[in-house]
Order: sequence, then C-alpha cells, then structure tokens
Amino acid sequence: SCYLTRMKKEAEAAHLIITNHSLLLSDLRVESRLLPRYEVLVVDEAHHLEEAATEQMTRAVSRNAFFRWLSGLSHALEKLSRWTPEKEPEAWHNSLRDARKATRHLLQQGELFFSALHRLVMQKAAPAQYEAPYFLRLQPQENVKATLLPQPYGDNFMLSLEETLAVLSALHRHLKEGAFPHGHLPRELSHYIKEGRAMKEELEGIIEGLFENHAYWAEAHEGESHNCLLCTAPVRVDHILHEQLYRTPKAIVFTSATLTVNGSFAYFTERTGLNLLPPERLSFLRLDSPFAYNSQSLLCVVKDLPLPKDKPDEKYYNALVHALDQLAGTVDGRMLV
Repeated sequence: SCYLTRMKKEAEAAHLIITNHSLLLSDLRVESRLLPRYEVLVVDEAHHLEEAATEQMTRAVSRNAFFRWLSGLSHALEKLSRWTPEKEPEAWHNSLRDARKATRHLLQQGELFFSALHRLVMQKAAPAQYEAPYFLRLQPQENVKATLLPQPYGDNFMLSLEETLAVLSALHRHLKEGAFPHGHLPRELSHYIKEGRAMKEELEGIIEGLFENHAYWAEAHEGESHNCLLCTAPVRVDHILHEQLYRTPKAIVFTSATLTVNGSFAYFTERTGLNLLPPERLSFLRLDSPFAYNSQSLLCVVKDLPLPKDKPDEKYYNALVHALDQLAGTVDGRMLV
C-alpha cells in the first residue's frame, strides 16, 4: 500500500525509466537503492551533469533542517511518553525524562549557536546582491573551528548534540527490550537517531575540514527565518562519476547540443571523468545543427533600459516589461524570454 514501494515495484517491471539528473545521482549516494538495476543509460542535456553531480554531492547542515529534525524528535518523544512498559517502568520513565531534558537543552544550544553563526557570517561576508544569501568562503587549512565557529557556542552545541544522541540510544534500547505495542514508534525514533548521527558527522567533517578536495563555505539568509548553513562540496566530480556512475551500465550515451568546445569533446570528458576510462571504450559523434542561425535568428539589444542597481526597483521592471512587449509585437511572438 506504500506509494514509494508501489512505484519502485513498477519501476523494476518497466522496460524504460525516465528520470532526472538529481534522482539518478541521488541513487549513487545511497548505493543504488532508489532505482532498479539498469544496463543502458542515456543522459540527455549532459552538459548539466557536472553541475548536477556537484549539487548532489554537496553536504550541508542548516539551521532550518536542524530545528525540523529536533521538532520531529520532540513529537516522537511526546508520543512515547504515553506508554509505560510492564518491565522496569521506572527505568523507562527515567530514560525518557533524560531524553526530553537533553532535547530541551539542545534546543537552547542550537538557538545560541545558529544565531551567533548567522551574525558572524553577516559581518564577515561580502554584501549580498539581488536578495541572494551572504556567502563566506572558508579555508579548512586555516582551521575552520578556530576562525568561524562562535565560541563557546560551537563547542557547547556539539557537546549537547553528542549527549542527546547518547541518551536517545539508551532510550531506544529500552524500547527494544520493552515489547512496545506500536512498532512504528521505535522505527521512528531509530530514524531520528540515524539522522542526528549523520548531521553530527557532517558538522564535524565541515568544522574539522575532513573532506579532501572540497570547498567549504557558510551561508546566511536575511529575513525572519535567519537561516544559515555550513556547506562543503567536491571541487571536482570526475573521479566520483568515474567510480560510481560508469562502473555498472554496459553502455552510456551522453547527448546535448553543447558538449563540444571549438569542436572538441576534451573539456566535457575531463570534467566528467570520461577521460579516466580506457580510450577504446569511448566513441564520439558530433553533428552540425540544422538550424540556420544567419537567416533564422536575430540579436536585439535594448539601449534605453534603466540600470537595475543592486536590487531592481519597480521602474526597472516596468521598463523591462514594456521593452519585451514591443519586441514580442515586432517579431509576432516568435521569441523566448
């Protein structure tokens, strides 16, 4: 009856599966547990593959994600508090009380940490443009922990997270021993423990600069949420694609209108790791476009638009809409904006 299980069974029975780059690459991260086994892969718009792979391999811990996790965990503990086991009820209630106390303390430490981190990034980062987040590039070799993490909030937050996970693990052991009548709640608690450990590992990896050949940065967003993130992403994905994507299918076809630079596939093969394969495994075909650019395309430049400045105002948008309206009328609607 589960929608996800039903769709996966249908995919396993299908002769052809159409998906997007994100799901294809997400499947690599979870060791092919999302998509069924396939022998032939066709990657359309393959010029986006490097960017999509980088996005999927990016690790990030955000304020919003942390508080969503903590909120869900608190609801799960609330549901568990309505049950008393027949075996060692006092030990159970003590363990549950410790877990709820730990999550309340973690909530306080999380508020202090992410608020201080947000202020720090806003102070050190370059001013944002067009309502984009503030970015602060981090240098792991200069010790991210010493230069970025607001002290003592960083150490206190990480210690509180570690203690909370330890208390939750003890609570989960009581659940397994107490014959809990609702099987989904132990699984739910186990899920939150697993998510919390993954978050802790990623935070430690970013803070300590443990991920080799990665770029590190922090983001801060303006607005009521005050969301901020610590992030890391691989500088190159060629070896990742070579080791994880190219090892299984018998054949892969990459197609796109923009795979070559000056008639050569060299840049694409280098950035996507295809150059790491034996040359005899690669075949290339470049076809000229049937589109007659000289007679079927027109480049138009509007010279009297006001400057958009840092944040485009109503005057700029009105002028832009007017220019597009005139252009659309001139070319009888045959345009793409």
